[in-house]
Amino acid sequence: MTSCSFSWHRLLRRTLQLLNLQYLLRFTFHLTQKVNKITAMKKFSKTFLKCINETQITSVRAGKDRTKFTGIWMVVVGDRIFGRSYYGSERSWYTTLLNGEDGDIKCGKEIIPVKGVKPVDINAITDAINKAYGRKYLAKAHNKKWVDGLCEQERVARTMEFVLSE
Repeated sequence: MTSCSFSWHRLLRRTLQLLNLQYLLRFTFHLTQKVNKITAMKKFSKTFLKCINETQITSVRAGKDRTKFTGIWMVVVGDRIFGRSYYGSERSWYTTLLNGEDGDIKCGKEIIPVKGVKPVDINAITDAINKAYGRKYLAKAHNKKWVDGLCEQERVARTMEFVLSE
């Protein structure tokens, strides 16, 4: 048997290393694209966020067949808008948006097209949303039972984040 410096084993190992590197590069590229897309997401204007903060009952319309707006309590946390469904009925703004249909928020004279999403960071942001409801709506003592209700786990589970439609 002659000794040969060529090793199939070494060649195979090096090939697998290169393939693994290519996979990691592709994965990193796709991940970077997703992060860029998220950070480039459109944001609500400061004027619109201020309107939501200053308006007790904000109007939402969900679904292409709906013409009328429904008044709900919305809060702003950072530069994000949230609402919670109190009763969670089958035919509501909440379930319609949750099912992927488009909607609109009307605040003042401005109507903004939105989508509704479940916040991916719901566990991290729930406390801030609860506090925002308290700050905004506990100015009137008779709202306490409703604010307390919106902070119960059943309703926290029905938290909707409104994002601008693209």
